[in-house]
Amino acid sequence: MKSILIISFLLLVGLSGFGQEKDTTQWNYYRGKIKDITFFINLNPKDDQKIFTRATYKEKIENYQGVVDDLSKCIELKPKNPDYYYYRAYYKELLYKDNNHSDEIIADYSSAIIIDSTHKTSINNRGLVYFEADSVDLARKDFEKLIALYPNWATSSSNMARYYSFIGNKDEAIKYYKQAIELEPSLAVPYNNLGKIYTEKKEYVLALDYYNKAYEKNKYYTNALRNRADLKILMKDKEGACRDLKMAADLGDNKAKAHYKNDCDFVNEFDQPYNQNKIIEETLPQGTMIFVTVDKKPLLNGTTEGLNNYLRDEIKYPLIGVNLNALVLVRFHIDKKGKVYDVKILKGAHELIDKEVLRVFKEMPKWSPAEHEGKKVNVQHTIPIKLSPNK
Repeated sequence: MKSILIISFLLLVGLSGFGQEKDTTQWNYYRGKIKDITFFINLNPKDDQKIFTRATYKEKIENYQGVVDDLSKCIELKPKNPDYYYYRAYYKELLYKDNNHSDEIIADYSSAIIIDSTHKTSINNRGLVYFEADSVDLARKDFEKLIALYPNWATSSSNMARYYSFIGNKDEAIKYYKQAIELEPSLAVPYNNLGKIYTEKKEYVLALDYYNKAYEKNKYYTNALRNRADLKILMKDKEGACRDLKMAADLGDNKAKAHYKNDCDFVNEFDQPYNQNKIIEETLPQGTMIFVTVDKKPLLNGTTEGLNNYLRDEIKYPLIGVNLNALVLVRFHIDKKGKVYDVKILKGAHELIDKEVLRVFKEMPKWSPAEHEGKKVNVQHTIPIKLSPNK
């Protein structure tokens, strides 16, 4: 039995990636393995472990109907093995992908639990199927049973959090998600779900922090990237949202691809032929909270005209070989201490002009930092700079 569980555990881990493209490069290899082991099964049709092994090969080529069929044969041969019922239910979920077969899936999980009343994964998955089928009270009973049997299993706490979130008890949901994190700090999902709750509570700073942590825990977790993008839209940081959507799209997330295509066309409109390698002198750490709208704007040299005066005095123009009216669009960040970071030319005029503008920003003195809700914060600015040889 132990060998079965090990094989199956590895098999399930392979299915847990987020947003990755399907890899079919090994399918012919596993088809060959299926053919080989079928030969031995035909010699001994009552060898349930070989039939189970064939099921694992069929899973590798996503032949879920074949997996279910083989597991049914295993159950016929060994009807008291709870693992066979569990795996058959699990692969029925992958096969059907709807709620129309929830009763037979629940029946298989229940059979496993009847044989072994402490069968952790069957109790867990039956609760999740109940939950998806809107049998919330039955789901709660399974989740509570898990908590009682396995109080140190992070999934138990995470499921209880999901239940409380569903019924609108956000405080209890937060408590259980935080408990799940304490039990298993490497899990990304509780961080992501806390981000969703704090977004609903309009506590955007906390929400962003939890989405950042979810992404740190799993760089392939495209749900966290999409949710963080939604949050950044609420925070009026559309460019940051599009960056997250692009990252998720590059990982193969189709929802992110569609949103990026429909909503982020503006990202490309400033591209210039000589401007492909944007110059960014210093960057804030990835995931840093950056505001676009603040209560108190930052000031350079203490006045609202400080930036205009500084640019007028410091930009050397016209330049040798360049004598034209120019418009340069610049985006930059000012951190909590007033230092300028992430200077980027969004729309350039000429390579030499762009370099001069970047030079001036690099040498810019510190600002009086922005403030929001009584705290100093990082802020983003985008400004047009008009240059004329007749200034």
